[in-house]
Amino acid sequence: MNNKAYETFVASSASPKYDRKLAVIGLMGEVGELADVIKKETIYEDMSKFEEKYGMSVRDKIIDEVGDCMYQLTLVLVKYGTSLDEIMEKNYDKLMKRHGGQGVAKDGGKR
Repeated sequence: MNNKAYETFVASSASPKYDRKLAVIGLMGEVGELADVIKKETIYEDMSKFEEKYGMSVRDKIIDEVGDCMYQLTLVLVKYGTSLDEIMEKNYDKLMKRHGGQGVAKDGGKR
């Protein structure tokens, strides 16, 4: 699947009730669910009960939650009339200008 096809899927499958604000709020909720998985993985050494509860590995649960985040993020972009391609290109250009291709974390993200 490519970005445009995914954007079309999201735009056609989202509830018509979802405006810009609800799309952002939905994204925040999904990011919270992702953070909860990471929190549990950080706190608990043995994740077997977690994996039993969800019927999947931690890795698969992360993929599941990131997918939900991706859906909501794409919905935000659609609602604001932009695209994944535009965002990726503009972010890439910004980071290359700011960090010269040396990586964001190498200089602590200094601006």
